[in-house]
Amino acid sequence: MEDLVEYLNTFPVITRAAIALGIFVAANALFFPATVLSVACGFLLPLPLAIPIAMFARSITAVLCSASSRYLLRRWATTGIAERKNLAKIEQALSQEGWRGIVLLRLSPILPSGPSNYLLGLTRIPLPSIFLGTLVGTLPNTLLCTVAGSGLIALAEIRKFRLLSSQKGQILIVVGLLATALLVWRLWRIRSAQSKKP
Repeated sequence: MEDLVEYLNTFPVITRAAIALGIFVAANALFFPATVLSVACGFLLPLPLAIPIAMFARSITAVLCSASSRYLLRRWATTGIAERKNLAKIEQALSQEGWRGIVLLRLSPILPSGPSNYLLGLTRIPLPSIFLGTLVGTLPNTLLCTVAGSGLIALAEIRKFRLLSSQKGQILIVVGLLATALLVWRLWRIRSAQSKKP
């Protein structure tokens, strides 16, 4: 491991940042977990650079995946969603929530970012709102993971599964579950209000 760190340090920081950004976007678009990629950013880059690179990469990936699914699958999905009333109401409620709904979606530990990036493209949420919601909603997870990666403690912690059993990890899980509950509640409220309309 020390050899790898020494080798990586032979490259200028800007080169490592560009490589990290490119790999992050490509790997996350192919469903590689963003959490692991954020840890890698913290490992490869100085922390003040790792955090914005990881956050920007997550947001750009969300926009690229959403745009691709929107333009490639929208017609097919529109027909499929219209045939299922519950799915149509969920899509409509999420689209009405916009970036706020995406923040809650991103705070949820239940939904992986890869598939949700593509599914967001099937909604009517504007791409800038997807970028903003992802940027804000992934902040806690990105901070935790890049800090863990920067200290090289993350490798030992992940190996021993202590990352999630630490106090900070448990707090993030609780916040994520609360965000999921809030998202479900808000979508249910919007759906209930819509079903009462004539």
